[in-house]
Amino acid sequence: TNLQLPSSKVILYQGTLNVHRGLDMLIASMVHMPDFCLLIVGDGPMGAALEQQVRDSQLEQRVLFVGQVAKEEVAAYTQLATLGVSLEDDVCANYHFALPNKLFDYIQAEKPVLVSNVPEMAAIVQKYGCGEVVTNREPQALATQIVQMCNDASLLDKYKVNSKKAAQELCWENQEEKLLQVYER
Repeated sequence: TNLQLPSSKVILYQGTLNVHRGLDMLIASMVHMPDFCLLIVGDGPMGAALEQQVRDSQLEQRVLFVGQVAKEEVAAYTQLATLGVSLEDDVCANYHFALPNKLFDYIQAEKPVLVSNVPEMAAIVQKYGCGEVVTNREPQALATQIVQMCNDASLLDKYKVNSKKAAQELCWENQEEKLLQVYER
C-alpha cells in the first residue's frame, strides 16, 4: 500500500462498518489523541454515518477510510498498525461471545490488540498477554488507555512478542489437527 499516513501511531480497525462495533466511540476518542491516526479498512451500512461523524469532528486528516480491499491486501494494511482494535458493544449474545477474525489477523501480524471486555476476546488477550481489554468505553477514557499503551515502547514490545507466541498457537494448522481428531471420533 502506498498510503500516506499523517502519523506513525496508527490505530487499525478492519472489518464491516456495522452498528455496535464501537466505531463511533473510537472516532469520538480520536479528538483526544492528536498524535494518532485511525485507519478503517472495510465498508458497510454505517460507513456514511461514520464519515459524517469524522467531518463533523474535523478529523478528516487523521481518520482515513480505506474502504473494502481484496482479501490478499488486508495484511499490508495490518502491517501499518501500531494497535489493532476490536471494540464490539456487548449488546447481544452474538457480540457477547464474539471472537472476530480481525483479532486473529492482528495477532498473526504480531500487532498489539485492544478488545472489548467480552468473554472470548478478553480470554485470548489475557491468556496470551498480547494486548489489553478496554476498561472504560467513554471516549476520553478510551483515548487515555490507547495513548498509555502506545506511548510505552517496552509494553508495546512485550505485546508484540506475546502476539508472536500466540500466533504460533492460534493458527489454522493447529485447529486443523483438532478438527480432524473430532471427525475421526
